[in-house]
Amino acid sequence: MKAQSGFTLIELIMVIVILGILAATAAPKFASLRIEAEKSALQGIMGSAASAASMAHGVYLAQNNQTDSLVYSPTATISMVKGYPDNTVSGIFAALDLPAGNVYTIAAGVISKSANGAAVANCSFTYANSTASDVPPVIGTLIYSGC
Repeated sequence: MKAQSGFTLIELIMVIVILGILAATAAPKFASLRIEAEKSALQGIMGSAASAASMAHGVYLAQNNQTDSLVYSPTATISMVKGYPDNTVSGIFAALDLPAGNVYTIAAGVISKSANGAAVANCSFTYANSTASDVPPVIGTLIYSGC
């Protein structure tokens, strides 16, 4: 008789069990990467808001502008308050060049991630208008508890 070679059924089952255990421990790590990526994207928008406000203020000063609007580019006019973009779609949204009503929304100075045009709760930050000349707008803390 010839000796047979190969794996027994028990060996195959043990390999499948080990692969299942490895998959079960790795899956939550991949799920948390998506959440961290969304949070980081919102933090990036928050930092961009500060930069956009500073750049718009610089253009405002360079143009010696005394009005409440700023021609920022051939296609964008930004609403200003005290030399900084205001907290509206035509203000900071125009400076950030965010697509309104698509991925992000703004209402009453709160910039939020949106789903189908509606703001998602607990996924936002605030942008308060400048209160005096040469006083930058206040960009509030990130509110994020799972978007």
